[in-house]
Amino acid sequence: MNDPLLDSPSQQAPPALELNTIKDILVRSFSVFGHKLCPLLTCATFLLIFRLILTTTTSTIIDTINTNSSIQSFISSFFDNPQSKAINVCFSDHCRDVPQIVYILVIALCIKLFLLIAYLIAYQMVIGTAFFAVSEYYVGQVDRLECSTPKTIFSGVRIGAFRLKKFLFLLWFLRQSLILLLCHIVLGDGTLNKSDMVSFATEAMLMSYTYTAPIPIVSTTTDKLATIRIAWGFLESVLLPYILFVPSVLVMGNVGLGFAVREGSSLGHVVSSRDLVIKIHETIVCGAIGANVWFYVLGTMFAKVFMAIAEVYFLVMYIVLFLSAKMKEREEGDQEGRRFGHVDLQMFVDCWDVKHVLQRIRAGGR
Repeated sequence: MNDPLLDSPSQQAPPALELNTIKDILVRSFSVFGHKLCPLLTCATFLLIFRLILTTTTSTIIDTINTNSSIQSFISSFFDNPQSKAINVCFSDHCRDVPQIVYILVIALCIKLFLLIAYLIAYQMVIGTAFFAVSEYYVGQVDRLECSTPKTIFSGVRIGAFRLKKFLFLLWFLRQSLILLLCHIVLGDGTLNKSDMVSFATEAMLMSYTYTAPIPIVSTTTDKLATIRIAWGFLESVLLPYILFVPSVLVMGNVGLGFAVREGSSLGHVVSSRDLVIKIHETIVCGAIGANVWFYVLGTMFAKVFMAIAEVYFLVMYIVLFLSAKMKEREEGDQEGRRFGHVDLQMFVDCWDVKHVLQRIRAGGR
């Protein structure tokens, strides 16, 4: 069944939706952030907490592995012996340590599962709340509609829980697979010692726990780190047109993931490389270069707070760019003659606003 938001006739959209330059998108995103400061700062707080959990647990895993030679041999054998089975290589050399290795691996898998659940919860909430807040901003410009911060957050959480779980999990799985492949290629030459190899591979796996913003990683293996960052940046630029607008398409309409990928990639062509320009700025601000600057200028904790806020701001920019692309598509009209405009955003806000949801529940109970 199609989403009523996409099937409804649409009226003239506010001119503010139509943005043609990066400067216009930048200014509009600042305006949205100023009007919806509380819910967006709440999103940044969720991201900050998630990043702190991520880095803390990862540091704990690395410290545990570095103090155990058996588990180092087990993990590094995946890269040292690509033609043989890691379990056979490791267990044959450390038969007495099998229970300890299994115990540590089980703990590591439980931590990884916990991080995956935390990642899904955090980004469902952040993307859903950000999209609902931007929609409220545009609707409020015309109808003077204002929702309280708790209502905005609750509505965003519902949106993410109902429409973003599958996409975020598949995105994480794809990135984990690509990072594992890159680590195998980069570290397979055996030039690193086991401690550096395990630390680098573990930290590199952090890069998949995000939507668009890069997660800066710190390692002593500078050359290897630069290699994998360059390779990952190239892969991200290739995948960007296919994943950037997919969450927005999923949020706006009750559609399948395959349709959302096709629709998102077609919108990526409409924006004419503006998405790549924003991505470059995001990589500079939130990536390794920006992280080193902010850590030096602001200190560790304030730098993490600033980078969490910056990630939410860039997410708002992507949503504003998505709405601008939908407006551009509206001018041409799609194959079925549907047009995107203010009524679609109004119906979207009404559909997910907790006040209207409670009214529908009461009406159904009667």
